[in-house]
Amino acid sequence: MDGNKQNSLDYVVLKELDMRIIFRKMIIFIVSVMIFTGCSYDSSKGYSKKQLQNEVLQCFIDNDTETLKNMFCATSQRNQDLENEIEKAMHLIDGEICDYSFSRSSESKSVDDGELSLYEYSLQIDEIKTTAGETYLISFGYREVCLENPNSIGIMSMSVYKKNENSTDATLWEKVQIGEYVY
Repeated sequence: MDGNKQNSLDYVVLKELDMRIIFRKMIIFIVSVMIFTGCSYDSSKGYSKKQLQNEVLQCFIDNDTETLKNMFCATSQRNQDLENEIEKAMHLIDGEICDYSFSRSSESKSVDDGELSLYEYSLQIDEIKTTAGETYLISFGYREVCLENPNSIGIMSMSVYKKNENSTDATLWEKVQIGEYVY
């Protein structure tokens, strides 16, 4: 074989090997980024926090116990008293809701082997004012992802407080508890 042809062939083979090495490094880099940043989770599957707060509030405005019950996780829905607890909370609110604000949220995430295994948060609907001149607070925990216990996805528990105008201490406010935290 001619020396020039051999050199050209060697050059093409080396270039192809360089491209394969670069391609492999890029793949390793992309996979590493996905693993170490938890990019395997698609948050578009769940509610936005504000949407969830709106939906819960709408249940109280419409006195819609059935929709609220269906927002609770399967584990909480098996609770015999869940429906009664929801009805008690609905009856605690005196008058029609005429003003409110969305406030405080906190969240907790766990990632195992690069995959989001637990994602839950707590939300509040605060300063709920009614036509009867009362003020309320609704606080609830929502689990969006739980690989260990898929039956716990949804609202786990909710507290509805009737604020006492003479105290900022929530332990002195009238309270109805719906459901319990699911482990």
